[in-house]
Amino acid sequence: VEGSPCAPLDRRCPVITSNSSQTHDFSDPTLFKIEKSDQFTPDLSLTVTDSLTTITRALTHSKCSEAQWIIYNALLILTSLNLVSDAESTKQNLIEAIDSKKALQHWNAY
Repeated sequence: VEGSPCAPLDRRCPVITSNSSQTHDFSDPTLFKIEKSDQFTPDLSLTVTDSLTTITRALTHSKCSEAQWIIYNALLILTSLNLVSDAESTKQNLIEAIDSKKALQHWNAY
C-alpha cells in the first residue's frame, strides 16, 4: 500500500515509532507467522458495495487475505507500541473475534 500507514502483506516495511528505545525497525508478516501475499492489486473500478463486501469478508473469515492484512496490521501496531506482551495470544484473540463474528458485530454497531 504505497504511501499508506498500513503495512503491506507482500514485503517488509519500515516501522518508525517513538514509544520504544528503538525508533526505526523493519517488519514483515512472517514475524507474526502470517504468510506473505500479493493478492492486493489496485482496482480503480472499486465501488462502495465492493468495499463493504470486502470488509464483511475480512471481519468474518480470518483465513482470507483481507483478514490476514487486518490481523497483521493490528499486531504490528500493538507490539510496536508495547501494548501487548504476547503477540501469539493476541493473534489468537483477533482470529477468534473475527471467526466468532464479534468483530463484524462491533463494525455494524458503529
